[in-house]
Amino acid sequence: MAKRHAPTVPAPKTLLRDANRLLGRQDHDKDRADTAAWTAEQVVRDARVGKDKAQFRAYLSEGLGLGDQVAEGIAQIYEDRDRFVRQSAEAVARVPKSGATTEALSQAHEAHLSDPKTRQHLMRPVKSAAGATDTEWAPLVHWLHDSEQGLAKTVKGEALARMDLYVRSGWAEKDLANGRAEATSQTGAYGTERSAAADHLRDLVDGLRRNGDANGQEITEALDARWQELFVPMSVKKVSLDGTADWRPVAFEAGLSTFSMDGRGTTEGGGRIDAFIRDANDSSAWHMAFASSGEDSRRQGDQMTRHVGGVLTGMELGAPPFGENDRLASIHYYAPAIVTRERAEHIGLADSRGVLRTMQESVNRLALYAQLDDSHIHRQQGIGDAVLATRHMAVGAGSTTEGCALQDVDPKSHAQQIVGAIKDLAHVRWNRALERAGETPVHDTILPLAMAALNGMASHYPETVPDLRKAIPSLNAIARQHPISETGLAKHLSNTALTLKHGDTQPLPEQKPLSEDDKIALRARIDGDRDRAEGASIVTLALRGQVDARDGRGNTALHIAAEKRDLSLARKLLDQGAQVDAVNADQHTPLHVAAAALPRTNVGRADNGALIGLMAEAGGRAAVNLADAEGDTALHLAAAKGQDNAVMHLLKNGADLTRRNNEGETARDLAAQYGSQVRSPTLRQGADKTVLVLDTVAALHMHAEQQTQTHHRTRSQR
Repeated sequence: MAKRHAPTVPAPKTLLRDANRLLGRQDHDKDRADTAAWTAEQVVRDARVGKDKAQFRAYLSEGLGLGDQVAEGIAQIYEDRDRFVRQSAEAVARVPKSGATTEALSQAHEAHLSDPKTRQHLMRPVKSAAGATDTEWAPLVHWLHDSEQGLAKTVKGEALARMDLYVRSGWAEKDLANGRAEATSQTGAYGTERSAAADHLRDLVDGLRRNGDANGQEITEALDARWQELFVPMSVKKVSLDGTADWRPVAFEAGLSTFSMDGRGTTEGGGRIDAFIRDANDSSAWHMAFASSGEDSRRQGDQMTRHVGGVLTGMELGAPPFGENDRLASIHYYAPAIVTRERAEHIGLADSRGVLRTMQESVNRLALYAQLDDSHIHRQQGIGDAVLATRHMAVGAGSTTEGCALQDVDPKSHAQQIVGAIKDLAHVRWNRALERAGETPVHDTILPLAMAALNGMASHYPETVPDLRKAIPSLNAIARQHPISETGLAKHLSNTALTLKHGDTQPLPEQKPLSEDDKIALRARIDGDRDRAEGASIVTLALRGQVDARDGRGNTALHIAAEKRDLSLARKLLDQGAQVDAVNADQHTPLHVAAAALPRTNVGRADNGALIGLMAEAGGRAAVNLADAEGDTALHLAAAKGQDNAVMHLLKNGADLTRRNNEGETARDLAAQYGSQVRSPTLRQGADKTVLVLDTVAALHMHAEQQTQTHHRTRSQR
């Protein structure tokens, strides 16, 4: 049995320091940076539990050493997020239990999202960390504090998307209405286990219904627990099928619920879908949602289009969690309204009585249509239908499109709406608008969205160009207005008009269908990515106290540390009491995994030897001499790869060099075979050293035995 260390969970500050170090390295290990960033976010999220804002801020600043400015910003993000979740619960609790149908709950929550105060909470600017004096934490601060790609995006956008989909997918009705079906959780299979989280959430919401009072923190934690059961963490990767620039996104279930990080705290080609959930009543139907917590919805980049394409590819492949007949039932897109009531009045979209015209809604809708002009979507025929089928909510102003099934998309009607919006924009007195609004972003955001909507619609649906041409006079009229005429925007507007007038109406080329070889390659890529994501998740669980947690192949975090040759991680896990003798599905212990590695440099061999020595010392003689299904001990495996450093550490900790495997081979036999097969001088040198070490130790043992026997004979003769 392996020697056990006293379990000590690494301090949160230690975990944050690790994340900060990995995120800041230029020669980063992306997988480790992913894991560290997610761990850091979880450390911060866990620290929030049971604390009010002042306590939380003090802990971040003093307990974790993040500094006052950073702590204040993070505390504010969570305060805004918790307020939104609590108010969302209050909104659905206003619906009587007897009438809590999905339709009624959806209407109640939409009213909450339409409230301008909701937009204010989502968009409340975070105090900048740029002036923070503690530059030591700069990489982590950049990730945690960035309002679009870090913590604000994660906790605000995710909460917005999840709450609405929880209601619209039918699960809220099951959990919170009279006559509901038994509350279940989704644990890979479809709704198979009764959910204690749902029961607790229902009790809290019932309390809100009775007296309008409930502990806000408890409400948010109960909803988080329920969402953890229902929402499937989906990872999206952009994959090159043939090594060219022809990328195809693919989505699949992944154990690591985080953004794809580039090692310096920014998102890159991959990513995570904000909310992805099965329908409560139809196990083959899926709902997906995207949310932005920033004002300009185009900061989403190609997230929506790339991720929709990834889901469609994943369904075509049958990638986990999709079944053969699964389908994308709805797509939802949430972004703070670009045009609020106040802004509409400033830029002339309200009449003299201050009554808003429908143009407020139409301008916000342009944010959805602008997604059609994304560079990625131009390479994928058919995703345009998904954009037009999307239900778009301008948070703070109301729903702008209701969404529809993919097969029911009518591009012509959408083209007419775009033209109508741009015609009304031509009547805005931009000079007065800019002066009254006191902001230049009016023409920096709204009009570019209009141009993107026109360009994207024309590219995807050339049959709508005759309708889109009706916007040309309006574009020219806007371009001639002061102060638009004095900016580069006038030229862009004119170019868009000319493109519509003389533009090529050839349809986009159809996307190349996936061949069987493509499908095999993509499935192999998915399997590898899922394994890495699951492993990263297991490491995070281990560092947070569940040290012997296992992935689907039976690997513990110590197995994963051994595979990655991560000495620092292994030391932390052993300090927590990780089992050196834990076996995975292949009957390999962490020692077996490390011993079977093939480091090709002297430095790598030395590092792996140190790792094996650390684990061998912790495990003792019993763990060192455990054999796998082939009868190989760690010594056999290390010798078979010529790892002389590892062999010395194993022998030092009691490895039996006389042990034979199922083929009757000793470690020395395997080392000699390896030395006769390899061509690399470095590897052959390692093999020769291994043989020499084993021969030397064997000779020393033989000499010691002879000395012992001589001593015994001498004593017996006396």
